[in-house]
Amino acid sequence: MLLLARTRGLGPAELAVADRLGRVRLVGLGRVPAGVPHELGSESAFRVSVPGLTVDPATRRAFVVAPGLVAQVDLRTLTVSYHPLTRRASLLARLHAWLEPAAQAKEGAGSARQASWLGGGILAVSGFDRSSTTTQPAGLTLVDTRSWRVKRVDARASAFVVGGGLLLVTGDDASGLSAYGPDGRQRFRLFSGRRAWVDQTYGSRAYVGVFRPNGQPEALHVVDLSTGQAVGELAQPLPRLLVDPASGWWEP
Repeated sequence: MLLLARTRGLGPAELAVADRLGRVRLVGLGRVPAGVPHELGSESAFRVSVPGLTVDPATRRAFVVAPGLVAQVDLRTLTVSYHPLTRRASLLARLHAWLEPAAQAKEGAGSARQASWLGGGILAVSGFDRSSTTTQPAGLTLVDTRSWRVKRVDARASAFVVGGGLLLVTGDDASGLSAYGPDGRQRFRLFSGRRAWVDQTYGSRAYVGVFRPNGQPEALHVVDLSTGQAVGELAQPLPRLLVDPASGWWEP
């Protein structure tokens, strides 16, 4: 399954679903804008929209997340339903911004979302919104897909990683690392006052990077997720899989 966008400019996202025989079906998501600049080095103005995608394998549903909106796709029938996550005025404001003339757009402006299926009907969502001058975190939100009730967990979050049964949350500010359970309760917090990111997780360990005040990264900290304690450091970077998510403009 792939989430597709236009090769130039913004347009409605499409979800490509392949079966076991390799047959591909496409479903349009008319209310979910998606797109990235065709040439990252171009000086022309552009807007960017990177929706989040996750799947509930038990019920065969896909969820595509945009600012203020979730598109739910039944993977058996490709039926699409839309569920707003914010009050209507805010959603209309975002749609208005998407439809602005390209001449008014600023280079690098746009939004990015990530989503993860936690089980039990719960969807975790985070990301950020960027203008030409500022970046605002979208926060960490838990969405109950049975009632579509929304619970804001951490307003400063712009990214998360699921590991050790926890949501490991970081932001673009000096909020450090916060760990939450699937119920939204905070389990522990580390590296307060510094900007952190989660490099990788393995079992009950997380490997967390932290920036020094001068902007240079420290050695990776080894965090025991069962105790919430930093238990060591790694001087060398960790090896990575050859197949890994591609880098994008939204990554640090």
